Formats: sequence, structure tokens, C-alpha cells
Amino acid sequence: MRINSTLLCLALALCPGAVFAQDAAPTKADKKTVQKKNARQTLIEKLTKSTMKSIVKVYGAGGIKGIPGFATGVVVDSKGMILTTWSVALRTDNLKVVDDQGQSFPAVLHRHDPVLGVALIKTKSPAKWPVLKFVDSSKVKTGQSILSFGNAFNVAVGEEKPSVAEGSISLVAPLDARIGIQRSRIRGTVFLTDAPNNPGTQGGPLVNLNGEVIGINGAVVESASTNTPLNFHIPANNFKSFVAEGIANWNKEAKEKAAPKEKEKKKKLWLGMKVLRMYFNRPPPTYIDQIFPDSPASKAGLQVDDLIFQLNGDTIREVEAFDRAVEEMEIGKEVVFTVKRGDKIVKCKLTPMAYVAPKKPGNDPKDKKDK
Repeated sequence: MRINSTLLCLALALCPGAVFAQDAAPTKADKKTVQKKNARQTLIEKLTKSTMKSIVKVYGAGGIKGIPGFATGVVVDSKGMILTTWSVALRTDNLKVVDDQGQSFPAVLHRHDPVLGVALIKTKSPAKWPVLKFVDSSKVKTGQSILSFGNAFNVAVGEEKPSVAEGSISLVAPLDARIGIQRSRIRGTVFLTDAPNNPGTQGGPLVNLNGEVIGINGAVVESASTNTPLNFHIPANNFKSFVAEGIANWNKEAKEKAAPKEKEKKKKLWLGMKVLRMYFNRPPPTYIDQIFPDSPASKAGLQVDDLIFQLNGDTIREVEAFDRAVEEMEIGKEVVFTVKRGDKIVKCKLTPMAYVAPKKPGNDPKDKKDK
């Protein structure tokens, strides 16, 4: 302390006019900068609060290696239609969503498109959920500010709010990515941002500073060429028609309930079998997974593990093509199934019948054969 005092006296003696620098008074420009920052922060807080009301947490099938059983969704219809990213985890009877008030609702998968990378799930809410505005994503420019919402790492539970990240559009470019070792099926132009995609953020909305949705967050992927993580987002224009068609179909189903005769006719068609449906990115071939006793499938001679590759001579390459073919079948009208059973090609004639409550599978010896 004595040395410091001595040095201070020496400095003052050598420089008698010296003064100690003080913080300069803020200029008008400084004040304007602070005001702009405060205004921006207030805007972001306001947008975050209003956007959260239209976001739900999505819970699907867990335990699938490399695929999170949780995601985020955005309300696209006030009666309970929700948009999220497509994942095999949505194929479950235990699908549910949790709204911003912490209320849980059972949900069902309405439709999906693996190439677009999106899916629609529907539920019933006792109150009308607010719907965000989707805008023309072709007008989005590089450098534009954005907010990305999502339940990162499934941290938010109950009425806790999802996370929000502020960032900007880094690039608008075609996607060439992979999920694990598999190539992503998503095609077309996407947004790349500096807002991180993490497990659980997929399906959350990407909004501009007007609170309008310009896209939704993609899954956690890596570049197919550089193996680096990509924070990609699916532009709104890519899935606008998909959403519109999904809502229209849902409204049509609701109207049919008032005159359900034709609807019931389709519901009653029964084959008495189940096909294998669990898959990751690419729909699988149509393998028979279960045969119900005393059913049309059992009487036709179909067996578990049969590979269906033709119906009435038309090639069936994957399970989704099989589903479309089933929709065209009629009760009492015979259908020729061509299946591969081991090394043999077998033809079975199946006649769909009116629906009856099936017996528990496994009692028929054919259920156990070839397993």
C-alpha cells in the first residue's frame, strides 16, 4: 500500500494536469441503440407468449433405437388437427399430445408423407386452440431473423413451456442428409439456420418476427457428404396442400357421421389378418404378421410370414400400396393373393367378409407355422 501511494504521488507530480478518465455520458445514438434492443426483446417475449398457445408436446412410441419417442407439434386446426414431423414413433395406439396448460389428450395418426417429412395427428380438445398463420415461405431470405420452438430433450413436462431459440436463416438449399446410417427421404429445398435442432424440437414451428409460421423444425440429421449436423427446417410451402387436404378429409369424415351408411360399409370389410408395419424411413414389403382364426385370411390358406407381392395380378411393392388396395376391396368379392412362402410362390383366393369381432390370434395352427 505504501509503494502504491508513492507511485501515485510521483505520477501526479510529473503530470499535474492529468485527470482520471470517466465514463462518457451516453449519446443520442447510444440511447437509440438501447431502445431498439429493448423493443426487440419486448417483441420476442410477446411473440413467444402468443406462439406457445398453439404448440403441443407430442408423445409416441418409445424405445426405438435412434428415434426419440417425443416431439413437438403445431396446431393447424382449432378443433384439434396438429402438424408435426413424420416419425415411425407416431405409429402407436398410445399416441398423445399435451397442450400449453398441461392437459393431455389421446391422439391418432391421421396421415403422413415420408418424402415431405411431415405428418398430421388429430385429437379432441374441449376448447378451441388458437391457430398460427402460415405464410408464403418462398419470400424468406437469407439473414432473416427467426424464432424456433420445440421441446428440446423432452425437458418441458406438463404445463412447462417448450424452449425457444432466436436465430436467422443461414441458407436456403436442397437437403442431402442422413439419419444415422440411412439416407433421409426428405427431398426439396429447406431452410438451414443457426437455431439448433435437438431431439424433441422436431415438428416445432419456425416463425418470423411477425409471429407467422414459415416452416417447421426437421429431425436431427447429418450432412450426407460432410457428416456434420444440420439444423434444417421444412418450408411451409412444401406442406401447405398436404395440411389443407388433411383438414378437408377430416371435415368430410365428420359429415359422414351424420349419414354413416357408406362409412359403416367400409368399416365392416374384414380380411382377418394384420401386416407388419414397424419401419424407419422406407415402407417395408408386405409381410403377414398375424392371422385370425376362422377368418377370410385363415380360410384362404394365407400364413404368417407370407410376403404379399400381388393382388389380382397388380404388384404390391410396399405396405402402403397394400393399404390402398384394401380400400378398393368389396365385401364378398374374391381377391387373388400371390405370396412368397419360403422358396415357393403360392396363390390364395380370399373373399372379404363383413366385420366380426376376431378371435384372439395364436389359436390357429397357421399362426405358428413358419415362425
